[in-house]
Amino acid sequence: MNKLTVGILKKRIVKAIKSGNNKSHSIIEACDAELWYSNFCKAIAELQVEGKVIYKSGLGYYLN
Repeated sequence: MNKLTVGILKKRIVKAIKSGNNKSHSIIEACDAELWYSNFCKAIAELQVEGKVIYKSGLGYYLN
C-alpha cells in the first residue's frame, strides 16, 4: 500500500468535503486514510491554517 502523504491527503480532503462529507469519520473514509490518521490530522490542520477549511462545532468541516 502506498503511503498517503500530507500533500495527497490535503487534495483528497478538499475533494471529500466538496462531495458533502463534513464529519471527520466520513472524510477519513472518503480519503481512504484509516491507516494514515496522523497524516490526516496534519493535513486537516494545515488546511485550517491556510484558511481553506473551517470547522463548525457540531456540524463538521466546510470549505472556506
